[in-house]
Amino acid sequence: QSPDVQRMGFPLELCAEADENHVAEFICVICTSLVESPVASECSHIFCVGCIDQWLGRQEHRCPTCAAPIHRALQPLQQASPLAWRVLGRVRVRCPLAGCAWRGEYSEVGSHLTSSESHVGSSGGAAPGTAAGLREQAELKEEARHFKEAITLYSKSLAAEHAPLTLVGRGRVWLQLGQPQQAHADASAALALDGGCAPATSLLVRALVQLGRLDDAVRALDAVPVKDEALARIEESVDALVAADRAARDAYERGDFESARRLFSVVAEWQLL
Repeated sequence: QSPDVQRMGFPLELCAEADENHVAEFICVICTSLVESPVASECSHIFCVGCIDQWLGRQEHRCPTCAAPIHRALQPLQQASPLAWRVLGRVRVRCPLAGCAWRGEYSEVGSHLTSSESHVGSSGGAAPGTAAGLREQAELKEEARHFKEAITLYSKSLAAEHAPLTLVGRGRVWLQLGQPQQAHADASAALALDGGCAPATSLLVRALVQLGRLDDAVRALDAVPVKDEALARIEESVDALVAADRAARDAYERGDFESARRLFSVVAEWQLL
């Protein structure tokens, strides 16, 4: 596995031994796992979409397998090679959640994980570790930008265990989907469970900013007596945003509508660190 790259793929140990020859064709060389949300390069090598995005963000644009230059966006495998996509989907696997007895085709894993009746052990009881496992799978879907699947998996994890960091994870995805009100609700619920959860405060502030509630965002940050590095950066960004908003309003009141328009545009497009 390449250093500093978060594991994205499906664990090889969960693949059926009988399918080893097929599996070998679909191993992502970056995370050394079965490809998750696969994309194909112009030189016909296959990677997890999350892995290759990280790789290209840190390296020159060359293929991690053969070092050939990558000149254009990678295609989803389903478009680049429908036959390879079907072969990958038929690899036999086990459920990635500990204690779950399910076995099936790789193409069925997503529907299995999101099924309301899934994740029972061989004895029929609830599989141990279900909530944590579902959250891990949700994070993988989030990294791959499969946001609707991520929401479903985070929600299913929350049904098993109402955990603050799972609420934060779902809230992050709500923001990606342009639903700050839902993100605000998840952040508030997480803070109700753990008032010192810094990621929940960060999510709350981001949601409030997207909702245009800058004063509330400032108050949320002021309520944290000791801020970690991430929250400190967000506080600096919010302070700058509040100053830009104030300057825009002042310009409007002076009749300097061009400056006001420009500053309000900056405020509307602001992205927190």
